[in-house]
Amino acid sequence: MIIINKLITLFPILFYPFINIVFLFLLGFGLTFLILPKSLRSFWLWLSPWTTIITAIFYFVVMSLFGLSMKQTFGPYITICLVAGIYVLVKIKPTININKKEDFALIILVGLTLVLNLSPLIRRDKMLTSISMGNNDIIVYVATGDYLKDHSIRESFKTKVELTIGTLLQGGYRWGTPIINSFFLTLLNLQGYQYTYVSQVVLFSIFLPLLYILFKILFGRSNMAGLIIVGIFTGFNANLLYMLYHDFFGQILFWGIEILIFIFFYNYFDSPKIKINKFNIYDFILGILITILFFSYHEPAV
Repeated sequence: MIIINKLITLFPILFYPFINIVFLFLLGFGLTFLILPKSLRSFWLWLSPWTTIITAIFYFVVMSLFGLSMKQTFGPYITICLVAGIYVLVKIKPTININKKEDFALIILVGLTLVLNLSPLIRRDKMLTSISMGNNDIIVYVATGDYLKDHSIRESFKTKVELTIGTLLQGGYRWGTPIINSFFLTLLNLQGYQYTYVSQVVLFSIFLPLLYILFKILFGRSNMAGLIIVGIFTGFNANLLYMLYHDFFGQILFWGIEILIFIFFYNYFDSPKIKINKFNIYDFILGILITILFFSYHEPAV
């Protein structure tokens, strides 16, 4: 009976972040193949969740500025992603390349960091909830994530809102983090207090494969040594974990956006398109990424 009770306790803590990541992969699959430059398509697996994150932030922030809430615009976004995935599978029929050794190692790395950073909930709280080592920012992200499910950014400027919500939407202009959190909450049908910390853990875990992609682009090769370096010096980096455990949501999202910009920037320099004086897919993607950076964490963008 004790074992059964423990399993019942563990199930939601591990199930929701797992299914969250699966949804990110599935929703981003089609758009990734449609948008990604051919030279980067070998990395489609680990870029797919970030395609979902980036497009979701851009789409929902724009819709929210027009006065539409997350729940009003959630359905069309999911439909677009699913239609894109079906179109790619049926019409384009891409060759799906998977490096079994590397991808399996990355899955292990993502899984380990996910479980490690969920361990406080598993060992102490024994439920889905949001925690912090001392920073109170988590209160702001919880309240704003819930607010944006039924309200919009535009509405927050036209009506009186709680200080915790106004601080982020009106004073900080950090829209990307509460928007992506609200997206996760709507996707999983959860409340802000249940999932805001876990949202950050999910972003941190899937950020690690991006570093390995950048490593391969910069050094032109892949090996287990590089993967181990990424795992030890990033996934188990005390400074980065300090930021995570203190709920610096903006910084955590920034890490992923930053590495994506580097990936596309360096790949652009190796592309023949750099010599062509015309607007191309790299210009479009980098423009979107910089826009998302301003939406989400504008201090480093400036």
